[in-house]
Amino acid sequence: MEQNNSQITYTNGWASVMDSSSVGSLTSILGAQAKVVFTGTKLTWVGFFPLDPVRGPLVGAFVVDNGSPIAFNLPGLPPGSLNTLFNQIIFTTSELPYGSHSVVVTYK
Repeated sequence: MEQNNSQITYTNGWASVMDSSSVGSLTSILGAQAKVVFTGTKLTWVGFFPLDPVRGPLVGAFVVDNGSPIAFNLPGLPPGSLNTLFNQIIFTTSELPYGSHSVVVTYK
């Protein structure tokens, strides 16, 4: 699903980003959250690392169905990189029973 799908809700601090080859949402606000509601057995969060402002490693966490937070790292662009990195797998949930689930992602 795309970032503007009605099954995704955002807290304050998220911004839409669009350039000639990609559309997405990002935040630099600590504690900002995005919630995804989906039907299925797992979720893979795919994103991109833009030239600005992400340059170094960052940390986030996700929670599946009100469970325990699971931390993940966002490595950002390698030093000296001159290109945005697209189609980067940020995280994948574990296998879940088929059905409706929610994933809340928090920028740490």
